[in-house]
Amino acid sequence: MAEHNVNQDSPISDSLHPLVNMAIIGLVLMFVAAVWIFFDSDPYGAWLDVVITGLFVIAIAIPTL
Repeated sequence: MAEHNVNQDSPISDSLHPLVNMAIIGLVLMFVAAVWIFFDSDPYGAWLDVVITGLFVIAIAIPTL
């Protein structure tokens, strides 16, 4: 007698749960805010903050493409 697998008919998703995406974005925003608050001590530090912020913006934007 053949058994019918109930999970076999369910659709498979290749994306993350929306709450996981929101958590990733929230944690990245908190990290970028911490960088801007705690590591902005000299004039060249501001450029470093801009570069790090740009890297994280790109890292968040890549999965949406």
